[in-house]
Amino acid sequence: MPDAASQIRFGLLGPVSVDLDGVVVGIPASRQRILLAALLLRANHTVDTAELADQVWDGKPPTAATTTLRSYMMRLRRTLGPVAGARLLTRAPGYRVELLDDAELDLLRFDALRRRGQGAAARLDWTGAAADLRAALGLWRGAALEDVPAGVLKDREIPSLQEGLIQAHELLARSDLELGHPGEALARVLRLQSEHPYREQLSCLLMRAQFAAGRPTEALDEFARLRRSLVDELGVEPGPHSRALQAAILAGAPLPPWPLDAGAAPTENALGTGPGASAGTGPGTAAGTPSGPAVLDRPAVPAQLPGGLRDFTGRAGQVDALCEALTGALPPDAPGGVGTAALCLVSGAGGVGKTTLAVRVAHQVAAGFPDGQLFLDLRGSGRRPLAPADALSSFLRALGVPDASIPRDEQEREALYRSHLATRRVLLLLDDVRDAAQLRPLLPGSAGCGVLATSRSRCATLSVSVRTELGALERNEAEALFAAIVGAARALAEPEAVTRILDACDMHPLAVRIAAARLVARPDWSAASLADRLAERRGRLHELVVDDLGVRVSFGLSYDTLAGADCELDREAARVFRLLGLWQGGEIGLAAVAALADRSVDATRQALDRLADIHFVREPRAGRFAVHDLLHLFARELVAGELFAGSEPELRPGTEGYAAVERLGTWYLHAAYQAMELYKPERRRFDLSEAPEPDPDTALRFDSYADALAWLDLEQGNLHAVTVQVGELRMEALAQLIPMETLHHLLHRRELDIVVETQTISLESARRTGRLEHEASSYNSIAHAHMELKQIDEALAAAHAALEIHTRLGDVPGRAAANESIAMTYYFAGRHEDALPWFERALPLRREAAHPFGLLATLNNVGLLYLELGRAEEAVQAFQESIPIARQADSVIGLGAGQLNLGEAYLALGRLPEAMASLREAIATGRDCDDPQMVGNSLSLLGDALTSTGEPDEALPAWEEAAEWYDRLGEPETAAGLRRRVAEARAEG
Repeated sequence: MPDAASQIRFGLLGPVSVDLDGVVVGIPASRQRILLAALLLRANHTVDTAELADQVWDGKPPTAATTTLRSYMMRLRRTLGPVAGARLLTRAPGYRVELLDDAELDLLRFDALRRRGQGAAARLDWTGAAADLRAALGLWRGAALEDVPAGVLKDREIPSLQEGLIQAHELLARSDLELGHPGEALARVLRLQSEHPYREQLSCLLMRAQFAAGRPTEALDEFARLRRSLVDELGVEPGPHSRALQAAILAGAPLPPWPLDAGAAPTENALGTGPGASAGTGPGTAAGTPSGPAVLDRPAVPAQLPGGLRDFTGRAGQVDALCEALTGALPPDAPGGVGTAALCLVSGAGGVGKTTLAVRVAHQVAAGFPDGQLFLDLRGSGRRPLAPADALSSFLRALGVPDASIPRDEQEREALYRSHLATRRVLLLLDDVRDAAQLRPLLPGSAGCGVLATSRSRCATLSVSVRTELGALERNEAEALFAAIVGAARALAEPEAVTRILDACDMHPLAVRIAAARLVARPDWSAASLADRLAERRGRLHELVVDDLGVRVSFGLSYDTLAGADCELDREAARVFRLLGLWQGGEIGLAAVAALADRSVDATRQALDRLADIHFVREPRAGRFAVHDLLHLFARELVAGELFAGSEPELRPGTEGYAAVERLGTWYLHAAYQAMELYKPERRRFDLSEAPEPDPDTALRFDSYADALAWLDLEQGNLHAVTVQVGELRMEALAQLIPMETLHHLLHRRELDIVVETQTISLESARRTGRLEHEASSYNSIAHAHMELKQIDEALAAAHAALEIHTRLGDVPGRAAANESIAMTYYFAGRHEDALPWFERALPLRREAAHPFGLLATLNNVGLLYLELGRAEEAVQAFQESIPIARQADSVIGLGAGQLNLGEAYLALGRLPEAMASLREAIATGRDCDDPQMVGNSLSLLGDALTSTGEPDEALPAWEEAAEWYDRLGEPETAAGLRRRVAEARAEG
């Protein structure tokens, strides 16, 4: 069954994408992308093998398509990894991808949101429709199946995908018109109409939007263009609705109803004139009652809410949840209801829009609190937060209590404050709360009131009705905010530049707002010029400043509070945050942070928890931490020691930063070594004594091969990042040893470009330090990677360079490896005759080096080459020699491979009794180690051998059992082929 513990997100609306727990899984092979796309388009349904083959090979599948497709599926599973790969299931007569719910595929999420938007529109809920449709369209990252080079698949699927996209745009444009936003509708429809000039529905939308925007002439021009296009290209006249629109615009008459709801009552878009609203009425005023001066029998109702932002965008789900909690929690007979006041908390890092959201919500629910709205900035993120006693005094004055009547004793103030609220329905907006202790004295004691608080802290000990944690905006929300500030026309004019700006801002609301404001303030700037200024990471925070707003200033409030606190934990958290500015990878584990900070794991955990509490770090999964990009830039400035544009940490030997990176690199080196001890114990080991000793408190240990492999997979990107960093800093021992310890895992995962990059770092470091043995080893590894990349000239050049150094050093194992690298390069290039002499040079060197695993590999490789060359007798000799070596080295896999290969070689020679004996040994070995591939292949060949001896009846059980093993292996086509052979043999008999 699929693993429900991990969050998997597949994507088709743009390039094919796979995201596992926030980590993107790359799929470099084009046919694997086609295969995955074809399965995802029919998610949770089995797709026939023949249909898949037709799509993967674009209508021209090869003869052996079924077998090759099975190979592609196995590679795709390996590429996706154990969790995501497990979603690809073999189900007769083909394959299927298993999804747990619609949220796991963007196409399914898009369809669900689009249908929900259509339903809202049918109910005339245009706000809900717009929110759902914007969310749906925000899922598109480009053209659907953008990187899938398959004409057959695209011809079948793209038209329906494109139609759904256009319908969503059209309905959103209509929603914007209904909501009184003709500019947004106009920009959207213009973009679509240029791509679909004959789509009459779009032209009608465009005419309505132009008319609503005060451009009737342009609307009439659009009708004329539409008519010309339809008549000239299609030979038809525009439909009745288009003509009715033209006639109404010409006559200056009201526009005709929309075609599908001509009988619906007209809707009002002006504020205060919609259904249920009456002009001139308000709380406590009956409709039709003459308005006049109010006669109050108590103090004026406080109305302290600050003004909201005109360009507020996004956060629709959070707004709805907060509004419902604040209004739905009120008892019907309040004030004086029994219970507790609704308390809603909005938390998040500085600049994520907590106050903006809270003010928006407060204004929306204000009518439900007729006794007033109180607002106070508690200054919790600063060094001098407002004392609860002072806040109580402020509120009591607002409630009409004279200064002389406010008690001096804080508890008495609380009692008086709650007494005044007990019979009232008041909304309290408490901004920038420091912690729960500051907030508790300000909470009402009865259910009639509502409290909406914002804080950079989670205030975890509070019991709240709704807890909303704000982070970065969704991309569509960030785009909408940016366009709302700079204007839709300017945003649409340079879409690529806007995307670059938003990426540089990391979708952080304050950063997006500042970037947009800078563009507004400089009409001579293009969006591209601002994007270029933000592209340089070192100066980005300097650019994100306008007037009194600055991303750095916002972050600095929280940091200064930590760093200047009396609490030692807060100061330590500030130090850990600074040091995280040195980190250049992705998510980082707890033990690695402890090594970076030179603290115990427990102490580091406490510091990270404190940072998570104020949203300076995230913990996307247990024990793994991440820092948003802009916060990371801020941390880099801090660790440099000064806050100024372009500052970078000076990482010289002897500095705190240099020592921290060295500790981290040391930790990763020894952790990789421990993992490789289980993952690849037969590898060549290097002396780690040149590197510093790790701290035993943070050292990792692994219990099994699976644990080791899982850690290597998880940390692959970080190991790469730390390799690059120690190379740049010329930490020579680490720069040479980390690539050597990570080599075999990268080769296993086919990360060949990373192998070349990291081994080049090792090579350059080895040259600087004169370490010839490390230099030669790096050349060997580079040669292997180039060989697998089919870059034959580069592979041969590196392998010959390695051979020259190994020869100079008198390094026999190294010479053997270099000769075999040259041989394997020729072998991969199909130049078998050229490969043979290099194998024959490597073989005696392997024997001389007396390294059993290396000799085993060479014997099997040269034996397989002999079979390719038709020299089966020599192949037999090589495989025969490998078998006792495998027994002595206790290599069960090597033993089984030798027995299987030997049986195949005997079969090629027609030495059937010997072939059958060797294959039966391979079957027994494969069963012992539970290797389905070994057993299935051996049984299949054994059946062939038995048939050749004239004993077909004895071959049938071997083929039948082989089919069962292939079923276990997930190769149903191979199993089916063997069963057909059995059926045909029995039919002939």
